[in-house]
Amino acid sequence: MKVLVIDDDEGSRKLACDLLKLKNIDPIEAGSGSEALVLLSPEIKFCITDIQLPDIDGYEIARRIKEEYPKMPIIVCTASISKIDKIKTMHMNHLFSAMLLKPIHVDNFNEVISKLL
Repeated sequence: MKVLVIDDDEGSRKLACDLLKLKNIDPIEAGSGSEALVLLSPEIKFCITDIQLPDIDGYEIARRIKEEYPKMPIIVCTASISKIDKIKTMHMNHLFSAMLLKPIHVDNFNEVISKLL
């Protein structure tokens, strides 16, 4: 199983990828939104994206993914408490399947991933 992990922060991206590998999931890494869009394919089962990216924000990434793959689950990560209300609204509109706060906590991460599997 392949999962796209989008985060410009290398440490956060590596942590998410390492945690996915422990679940025998093959992470595909992208450090920007434009890089992620190039990597999208039907093989990817779900996506984990940061909101703050250097080129295209996580909301726009999610919208573009849903245009091409409407059933693909998208997990959003953010360290910004001020963005939580907007994320919750997007979740209710079926753009995001789940939300993780940064720094990523292993138990929360595993719980969210397990629900998608």
